[in-house]
Amino acid sequence: TSNIRYRPDDKSVGAFYDRFDQPPQLVRNEHILKLRGRARAGRFTGVADIDVVWTGFPNPNTLEDVSVRRVLEPTRLEAHALYAEVSDVFINGLDLRIGQQIIAFGAADQFNPTNTFNADDFEDRLLFGVQQANLMARADFTPSDQLTLTGVLIPIFRPALLPQSAQVGLKSV
Repeated sequence: TSNIRYRPDDKSVGAFYDRFDQPPQLVRNEHILKLRGRARAGRFTGVADIDVVWTGFPNPNTLEDVSVRRVLEPTRLEAHALYAEVSDVFINGLDLRIGQQIIAFGAADQFNPTNTFNADDFEDRLLFGVQQANLMARADFTPSDQLTLTGVLIPIFRPALLPQSAQVGLKSV
């Protein structure tokens, strides 16, 4: 898929001494190749949901742009799911899932205050409410049909991803 957006008007905030301007410009030029797969062998399952994102050719305009990774490396991988899962790993009823995953507890419309394992992805305004996958280990133990105990280990928690226009909000405070 291709996602191309242009901002036709000027966005400026701040006083004369700390003014921040965003001129009319192309604000998004993304081309996404989605790769999805699932493999199963006995008790083992592997899941992959990866986007290869290409944002156009590198175009550094200033010396600061040379230090911005998204300017110099316009291709990136976004792993929405990339994990391995094993059923009945040590004892009967113990399932283990390790890798990049989204773990959702509870249900709600758009905003779910009980789902805190995955940070929100606000980078694209049109996809409001989408969550980022995080590197986690999840263990589910089901001793009976009526009871499931779940434990989650998150070694490094990723914060919410903000849009490029977040600088405008910070300057307007």
